[in-house]
Amino acid sequence: MQDRLCFVQFLHPGGEHGPDTPGFKGWTRGWHKRKYLRSTGSVFVDGHMHQGEIEFWGEWEAQSEVESIETPIVEGPHWIHRPFWSPPASYRDLQNTDPFVFGDRFHYTGCLQYTRYGPTQLRNLARGSVILFGSNRGRSNFVVDTVFVVADHVDHSLRDYKRTLDGVVSETYAAVTLAPWYASLVGCNTPDRDRSYRLYLGASVDNPIDGMFSFFPCWPASASTQGFARPSLRIPGVITPTMTQNKRLNPRQSIGAITPLWDEVVRQVMSQGLTLGIHADLPRNICADADAQDAGAVTRSRSGCPAARPR
Repeated sequence: MQDRLCFVQFLHPGGEHGPDTPGFKGWTRGWHKRKYLRSTGSVFVDGHMHQGEIEFWGEWEAQSEVESIETPIVEGPHWIHRPFWSPPASYRDLQNTDPFVFGDRFHYTGCLQYTRYGPTQLRNLARGSVILFGSNRGRSNFVVDTVFVVADHVDHSLRDYKRTLDGVVSETYAAVTLAPWYASLVGCNTPDRDRSYRLYLGASVDNPIDGMFSFFPCWPASASTQGFARPSLRIPGVITPTMTQNKRLNPRQSIGAITPLWDEVVRQVMSQGLTLGIHADLPRNICADADAQDAGAVTRSRSGCPAARPR
């Protein structure tokens, strides 16, 4: 299959993760859901980057500290998650985080790249393709959480992924996405794991593709105590608002035909009172933190960490 330039509507489950026990969500073992996340990060406003604590909808299937929202708004979050992770005793049946918006570059690999009939076009997207990761809400709305602009890629398989991706991805990504992907058969993975997947690396503000960069809709953590509803997108002939699963590819002949669609997504996101999140700090490995005792004994014990190292 040849690489193809596409403007993809990608449907993933839109349900919201809540806590397993008060204040804590363990590593997901079932189906993917979204989290409303709070993290230190960067936003892009009027041509400038600003740093601070931000909130956004996204995927994080490893652990998180959870705070309840007392009076949720319609279609808004019920909980705020602060992401972290700790190495599990086994990755089998743990869910992976895909797409991944933390650290220096966005990543996407694996999910929907194959069906039982073989590879899909998502396994072979060309540079400049755009993926709108989102969900169906109310049967008639497509809401977006991640806008991914394809810049580069690295192919990998069960046989070679550790060597091939060494130095390409962070320790965090290797732990929360690659390790569970290759150890588990739940969710988007398939029984046949001995095949080549493609890790896509997202375009950034510093290295855009014809002005396009990857982002997630967000706002400052100080903006509200109730959070925000995921922004809905409507682009007739490109986005199918009633679609509940799978993908719509929208092939295009040139990047010049993609950029106006990306511009329209940006316009619609910002018109709903949101800004463009371009970076979220890597969630910490709480077990490796030299100051782990400051995180609290309850969090450490729930996450399976040994006693914190002495100072």
